[in-house]
Amino acid sequence: RALALAQQARRADPQSYKPPYYVGLAMMALGEFDAALQAQRQSLALAQMPEQKEAVEALRTAIEAQQGVTEADSALQ
Repeated sequence: RALALAQQARRADPQSYKPPYYVGLAMMALGEFDAALQAQRQSLALAQMPEQKEAVEALRTAIEAQQGVTEADSALQ
């Protein structure tokens, strides 16, 4: 549901960095890390203020960390 709402918001306001940011969060929660990173890159391209860019970069770090944990868990099984 969160992903659908974020995608709807992206269509409603394609110039805002927030919808792809939330798409990235949703994709990360679903374990779709490549799609999450793609959304993060789109969000970063739209971010204009330094604090917005910092928040989007923090998302990238979180996605990469979660991806590493998931890959480590898979390797241990």
